[in-house]
Amino acid sequence: MSPRFTFKRQPREIGNPYPSVEIKRAGKVVGEIAAASWRSKDSLWAVRFTVAKDGHPGFGWVTFKRRFESEDAARQYVTEHTVQIAALDLVSLDD
Repeated sequence: MSPRFTFKRQPREIGNPYPSVEIKRAGKVVGEIAAASWRSKDSLWAVRFTVAKDGHPGFGWVTFKRRFESEDAARQYVTEHTVQIAALDLVSLDD
């Protein structure tokens, strides 16, 4: 798979003014930028990826501790850390 990530904005959820963003690698969804929401305690944007679970079928979510003030800041972080993120055992939601 290509180490380059692309982004696709999703329709916004009812009650949330911001849409979440799919993170794709080689055209397959491997993560998301979760929109700031009233449901989160800090109302900041989060980045999370799907990774293989050791010895188990399926996947698990890995959410980064770092939170972001904007969607653009989260996108920039993912773009700047592409090599490190690509080293994770990412699993596609499309498979």
